[in-house]
Amino acid sequence: MHTYDAQVALGAPQSLPVEAALDGVDEFLSTCCATTAAWPHEPAAVDYHTTEGRSWRLWLSADGARTARLPKPGTMFATAAGEDPDAADASARGTASDLLQARDPDE
Repeated sequence: MHTYDAQVALGAPQSLPVEAALDGVDEFLSTCCATTAAWPHEPAAVDYHTTEGRSWRLWLSADGARTARLPKPGTMFATAAGEDPDAADASARGTASDLLQARDPDE
């Protein structure tokens, strides 16, 4: 990330290597987003889909925030009782590099 910040400062940002970006999205969601602190709003689910084919879901509730990698299309998804694996309240789509760096791919 620090290399990317320096590249932005120079006006020449580069995408991260695919595997590093995919690992980064997974790590960010599981370490920075996951918490046992209560979500103070209505429960919500947010999906993150990469153009490289991996997807994750972030659940936000009174129990906190938790994440899981979504299965590939056509496979079964293990959910807690009452959760609809197909319903997300919001989603983000883009390359893993763009999702990790939360930038507009059209910049």
